[in-house]
Amino acid sequence: MTMERHPSWSGGTTVDRSGYLLRRVAVDGQHGYLIRAVQKRGYLGTDPNGYAPEHRIVMHETLGRRLEPGEVVDHIDGNVRNNHPSNLRVFASNAEHLRATLTGRVPDWTPEGKARMCGRPVDPNSENQKRLAKRIQSKTDDPASPSPSDHSPE
Repeated sequence: MTMERHPSWSGGTTVDRSGYLLRRVAVDGQHGYLIRAVQKRGYLGTDPNGYAPEHRIVMHETLGRRLEPGEVVDHIDGNVRNNHPSNLRVFASNAEHLRATLTGRVPDWTPEGKARMCGRPVDPNSENQKRLAKRIQSKTDDPASPSPSDHSPE
């Protein structure tokens, strides 16, 4: 049994690991260029269908043209299952997408992490560095682990 005749047929949609809706489309159809899943090889040969992200199909229909390879379709409200055209916007590149979506967001970086990213030296007297040193010290105090004196040159 295939597709509509199969008891588990769900209308040609499925959900990927990231929660995005995927719609079954023909490889040689108007949305075939959006297929990102590897085509399955069936008993009778290559499957002439595949799964394309539904939000990209909706944007294709909304724009009335094919999406360019670098274009990114974003869900404005962050809900990847809300594929209504009013909730979708297209960016020319991932850099533009990240610039728009990360603007105003403040990551929860530690001062030490921020210093490492900026190439500044890390303050060894900071609380996080002291905690890290304690954790490392407790591991080296373990009798099962070799002590630094075991590796001294003779």
